[in-house]
Amino acid sequence: MSDRNHRERSEADAADDAASVHAPGKKPRTATIPAGGGPAGSTGGLMTPPVQLKADPFDFGFVQKKGDPAATGSAATGGAVDPFPTEKHAAAKSFAALVSLIELAETRLNGAGHDTASVIHILRGIFYGTKWSMDNKVENSEMRNTAFQIYTASTTPDDPGPIIGKSLFLALRNSAEVKDPSGKFSDIGHLMIGLDARDWVSRSVNIPTQGGTGQAINTWLGDLGGGAGMLAMKRGLDGKASKPAIDHFKGGDYGGCVNLEGDIAGVVGVEIKPGQKLADALRAYLLPPKEDPGARWNHRAQLMLENLGGTVTSGALTNQAALIASVGAQIEGFGCWYAATRLKDKGKSLTPAMCRDVGHHVTGSAAEMAEIFIKTLEWAMVDPKRNVDATQAGCSPPVSPPATTVPYQLESLAKGLEAAETGADWLDRAGDWVDDQRKKYGF
Repeated sequence: MSDRNHRERSEADAADDAASVHAPGKKPRTATIPAGGGPAGSTGGLMTPPVQLKADPFDFGFVQKKGDPAATGSAATGGAVDPFPTEKHAAAKSFAALVSLIELAETRLNGAGHDTASVIHILRGIFYGTKWSMDNKVENSEMRNTAFQIYTASTTPDDPGPIIGKSLFLALRNSAEVKDPSGKFSDIGHLMIGLDARDWVSRSVNIPTQGGTGQAINTWLGDLGGGAGMLAMKRGLDGKASKPAIDHFKGGDYGGCVNLEGDIAGVVGVEIKPGQKLADALRAYLLPPKEDPGARWNHRAQLMLENLGGTVTSGALTNQAALIASVGAQIEGFGCWYAATRLKDKGKSLTPAMCRDVGHHVTGSAAEMAEIFIKTLEWAMVDPKRNVDATQAGCSPPVSPPATTVPYQLESLAKGLEAAETGADWLDRAGDWVDDQRKKYGF
């Protein structure tokens, strides 16, 4: 969900397959983990709004400040004996090397009784949602780990270290971003959490106040919503009112090419067929035969547009304006949540004025991020050799003027702060009255 550490992924069959082996703590799924498709299918038309959970809409408690001793994580193995102490694996520098690392890990996990769904769940934990994850190594937040379990509709994955070995674990964790010699990019952490969030709940139930489903937040929405929230903060608080949105589509954060390619792979790209190994599915997507024009890699931009609610006819998106508006609204929702949690991290310095100063810029920032995203997908759809790289697509919308209203998430936070200030004032007055009475009557 994000810059990677701030966030921070086709309709799965709802029936349980009682005959299959499932990941410990992970609810049963069928053997098929298909790609693509949203609640309204994957062949166009704006998506029907997902089901809304009933929850406290102003609970921003997922975020925990860094440095909490309870959130301190270990590396792999949790103190267990390393089963392969002499192995030395290096981080992947190509898609082929990445698939080889995953294939070895999968073989060892299969030997311990884990099927493909369980392998995905466990390997996802190398990157997000565990004390040994890449994300926790940076953020050191148990509450973030809990949020990833919510977003994937699962429980904490098992530690793979005692099964796959420490060197292989570290090689995988250090392979989060891979640029293949062919020029292709992918973020394996985003890809894996996208695959792990293909349950119906993850893909179809909105997280209250956060703009979309857990699957979306784990992938593109977390990235682009985080970018919009950060952009609004820079414009509203840091004196950078003219900062363009395209700046948040560079490098390895937010809408950077490697992030978006990983998001797309997790949401619609990788297709896991019944009985298929994870490594084989990744190989088919990341390393398709050059002579295969039907490879999903060649159609990933169109598949993503359709997943978002786009209608593609004869290679052209026919509902661009409506799709940008729909995606922009989702980005705004998560952008507000992201900004609110980051503002709350400022502790005592947070004021109602700060919330509103940022809030006036969220809607415009989100609309710009959505426009760049959709137009970049359209650009990439024309030629499968193009990366989903906004810096190459040539779209940089003008900076939006501040809105006259503030989104309800940030306005509610501002009002809550004002209420707290009023309450504190009344408590101070009451205390002063008690002191006066004690002095007056000598007690």
